[in-house]
Amino acid sequence: MQRPRVASLSMRAWVEGVGARWFVRVALFVTAICAFVPFMPAMPAAQLDEAWGLGINQAVAQGLVFGRDVIFSSGPYASIFNQQYHPATDALMLLGSAYLALAWWLAALEISRTSRWYVPWLLWTVLAGVIASRDALILSYPLLAGLACCRRPARTWVVVALCSPLGLLPLIKGSFGVLAALVGGIVIVQLVLERRYRLAAGVAGIAVATMLGSWCLAGQPVLALPRYLWAQLPIITGYAEAMGYEAGSWAEVPLYLIAAALLVWRGERGWPRAVYAAFLLVSFKAGFVRHDSHAQIAGVGILVAALVAPLRPIVTAAALAAWLYIRGQYVHVEADGFVAWTKVTYGHAAGGVHRRIAEPGWPRSQFDAVLALVREGSHLPALPGTMDDYSTDQTLVIASGNRWNPRPVLQSYSAYTGELARLDRAHLEGPDAPDSVLFAVQPLDQRLPSLEDGASWPALLARYEPVSRIGDRLLLRRRATPATVEVTTLATRTASLGERVEVPAADGLVFAEIDVEPDLLGRIESLLLRPTVPTIVVWVPGSKLRYRYIPEMGRAGFLLSPLVTTTDDFVALYGPHPASVVAFEIYHGNRRWTSTYTVTLKQLRIR
Repeated sequence: MQRPRVASLSMRAWVEGVGARWFVRVALFVTAICAFVPFMPAMPAAQLDEAWGLGINQAVAQGLVFGRDVIFSSGPYASIFNQQYHPATDALMLLGSAYLALAWWLAALEISRTSRWYVPWLLWTVLAGVIASRDALILSYPLLAGLACCRRPARTWVVVALCSPLGLLPLIKGSFGVLAALVGGIVIVQLVLERRYRLAAGVAGIAVATMLGSWCLAGQPVLALPRYLWAQLPIITGYAEAMGYEAGSWAEVPLYLIAAALLVWRGERGWPRAVYAAFLLVSFKAGFVRHDSHAQIAGVGILVAALVAPLRPIVTAAALAAWLYIRGQYVHVEADGFVAWTKVTYGHAAGGVHRRIAEPGWPRSQFDAVLALVREGSHLPALPGTMDDYSTDQTLVIASGNRWNPRPVLQSYSAYTGELARLDRAHLEGPDAPDSVLFAVQPLDQRLPSLEDGASWPALLARYEPVSRIGDRLLLRRRATPATVEVTTLATRTASLGERVEVPAADGLVFAEIDVEPDLLGRIESLLLRPTVPTIVVWVPGSKLRYRYIPEMGRAGFLLSPLVTTTDDFVALYGPHPASVVAFEIYHGNRRWTSTYTVTLKQLRIR
């Protein structure tokens, strides 16, 4: 009866021994490199996410300035996140990813010094076979770095080394910068209160130096960095309203919140508690604002946070239950899933390293071949001058060999605030406007189609004319002389939610500017998670149609009548106008918006 006990003691003695500690350190290092560094990168494709990934990389290649020429949720190091290859950004992607991998490994080792013996083994397991989400992987770094810096005793050189990569995160993705700023601020405040002023200044200085150095390494001008950071504000603050989406299980949110509350309440005291709170808040928003497979970001986040926290059975059980349930909604929770992802982690890294060494010119050769296939399939001709895309077909334009001249907000669905919409319109009206535009009506999430690029449509109609159809897309060419646009105000009035608003008869296009504001509960709802957006109903002769209505887009102005739902409908705007919208209604069942709103209707005649 004593043999199992002796075996158990021997196993634990081996695991806690010097040899085992060195083994798990090396295993963690190798796994971090394999998990972070995309030796086997993704290739461009003609899908939405792949299109913006190629667009960001191409912007770096063309020397466009982020924050001025390009305003998007990602920065010049976006390839670290989306892992997409481009010859101009491959070195930045590999070096930046390796830097994060080394920092993650150092943070894991530092946390292991003040944790139980099994923590590094669990981190190795999770890193190898559980963190399938790139968001969750990168977001886990500020958590580990913050805990390593806030726990005592924290060595000075480790604090400085771990805070340095925080400066790189905002250049990858704006939302990563939010967590980096929160964690960096917590560390600095703690050091100031401890009167370690030099170290606090060193932490701030090294993070800023990393940001500046990385920014310049990507070919960006130093003085443009503040503008890039400022330009992230409308992207981040407008995201919840415009991109909020509910497609997951309702039980995921309360399970996560219960586990997060237990972790903050029963976990560590002092400044580590603030680090947990910041991480869990950002993970919550990242996972549930757009509640679909993004929820796995939150699920993995709560699991990692519980693993590195002091052992509390109830906390660990709640976090494990939340992770298992969330993961189970999107992938099969079984050993094969873990084994399969472990094979991906190590197999992709080994295969990528082998191909880079054994095949000179790879992955550039594959990149060129993929673009050639896209070019042949698109039938988009190479034209003189420059070209842009409206809405999400950047891959087609770039692959065609045309000189890409993008508007600031690359993709139509993402110009979701008045400020962003005006920047895109100003690009069309300015001296650097593209000579050609590849256009398609491709609304996201059942939105009213004319909301996307709504403020830019008058400029497109007046300054460009259709020259050909390419599949389901329209090729527009800039006019030698812009058409004249006559604007007449038809009506300005106050309406109530749920009220049918008649649209006056007009001898031209009817554009609307509708100012729907959230009430107090709506603002709180938006701050905590996301607002539930209103619905717009439009009446056309013989039918009544419903669409999601994004208030911020509506404030910037959009075509209300005639109703445009397809690219063919847009083409028809250049000729006799089809049947007009006779009335519309905006309503919201949960009353998270003020009961009245202002609507201005304008008639546009393009001659």
